Amino acid sequence: MILSVGWLAVVPGVPVTHELYHRWRPLHRRLGLVLQVQYMDCTRLFVHMFGHHTHLATSRDSDTARRGESIYSFTARALADNYRELYRLEKQSADKHHRSVWSWRGRFVSALAVLGIFLFALSVIGGWSGLTAGLAAAMIGRVLAEAFNYIQHCGLIRIEGQPITGRHVWNHLAPLTRAAGFEITNHTPHHLDSTVPFHKLVPVHEMRMPSAFLCIAASLLPPIWNRTILWPRLKSWDQQIATPQERALAREANRKAGLPDWAGEDTTEALAV
Repeated sequence: MILSVGWLAVVPGVPVTHELYHRWRPLHRRLGLVLQVQYMDCTRLFVHMFGHHTHLATSRDSDTARRGESIYSFTARALADNYRELYRLEKQSADKHHRSVWSWRGRFVSALAVLGIFLFALSVIGGWSGLTAGLAAAMIGRVLAEAFNYIQHCGLIRIEGQPITGRHVWNHLAPLTRAAGFEITNHTPHHLDSTVPFHKLVPVHEMRMPSAFLCIAASLLPPIWNRTILWPRLKSWDQQIATPQERALAREANRKAGLPDWAGEDTTEALAV
């Protein structure tokens, strides 16, 4: 039961809430924000909209996995970095409006209030066992939500301040993946224009990965994920797709992660993405 509820928080929970908080109507955004409580993430809207979509594929983006990071180390870092980024954004807003970060009108307090109501409801309905099971399911959902971020951005690099293009996002276009994910795995057009509704996203076949479900399963076993899926695509990206500036950063990232210097090899050996 816990595993099933944790999974349902992600599919269809994550793509539905993601679609809602990208809409312009305040009611849709607020609903998307509140519904994220099912995977313990009542703050994602702000960090996602003003952090991830701005700093995609740079060292400032908490949702982009670094080269050499496993899904486990990425998840631990992303959880902490998301809250640090939220505090930074909230502090900027609070200073601008001359109020405390912990004001009842602030995002932190609002998120804590929604979370508190959720936990209270779990305890009232199910007692301690209901609260424990609900928390376990929600945390499973949160880890799986971070797994989606991991497979859609892992290892890609962009120069801060340069335009976001199709080469900065991985796409997962298997039919079941697209249907279950409300087209969010058709990720390139979403990042090029985040206001486009999911049903109007046109598939982009460049920068293609296998099914998102297969990628998540494989990423749980880093040696298999790295050698069969991720590394061949990063090698091709470094040799054939990256700009000279990005290639220089990629070579440094590979050196720090203990990966081969693919960018310095013969590009005729690169695998097509």
